[in-house]
Amino acid sequence: MVEFSVLDHIFFFVIAILIPGLSLLRGKIEMDEVIIGDKGKFYFANGMVLWIGALIVWILWMLARRDWSLLGISYPIMSDLVIGLSILFMVAYVVEMFAETRSEESQEELLKAAPFLPSTWKEYGQFTFLAFSAGVCEEVVYRGFLVNYLYAQFTDPVWAYNVAVVFPAVIFGVVHMYQGFKSVLKISVMALLFGTIFIFSESLLIVIVLHVLVDLLGGYFGLMINKNSAGNNNLS
Repeated sequence: MVEFSVLDHIFFFVIAILIPGLSLLRGKIEMDEVIIGDKGKFYFANGMVLWIGALIVWILWMLARRDWSLLGISYPIMSDLVIGLSILFMVAYVVEMFAETRSEESQEELLKAAPFLPSTWKEYGQFTFLAFSAGVCEEVVYRGFLVNYLYAQFTDPVWAYNVAVVFPAVIFGVVHMYQGFKSVLKISVMALLFGTIFIFSESLLIVIVLHVLVDLLGGYFGLMINKNSAGNNNLS
């Protein structure tokens, strides 16, 4: 059982109460009215913010001299459940993305909802930094730290498991409220699977790989849609 200090409690309050609370108050942002400007700088700035969160977790872990394997820094246990959930997730994600982008109308909605998606190969190369940062840092914070923190608050293993999986998933979805309720729901379901995989694999490796792949694929779909949209505009 991991023991947590006052510093851990403060960090939990910030990531699990304060930030989600502000996201709920802010609500959905009309992303088509947001001016991104230099996307490369946008990707770098947001990526660095994510690394700050992960760095705080690593510092807390070092100060407490905790076993790094508890954080998920270890080789995963490759059970049938872990492998099955990982494959199921990737197949479902790819199918869902193809279904959502099959029409020009849905493609336009995606671009309006996510104007930060890359529109050139150069921007996609810069986007990979953000995708990698999100995959590593968000999993360290929301799975590695938050799941362990919540597990430690309950003596009943059933309650501990359910709260440690469900609560971080809901929180992770809520912090994406700016994308709208539909995105919050999809991201929460994704996070539920990630939490389950993390607990049963006892490692962050698989969820980090899945998370990075999802973001890279999302960026690629956005790039292709942007290029297709630009080509249609040129023809017209």
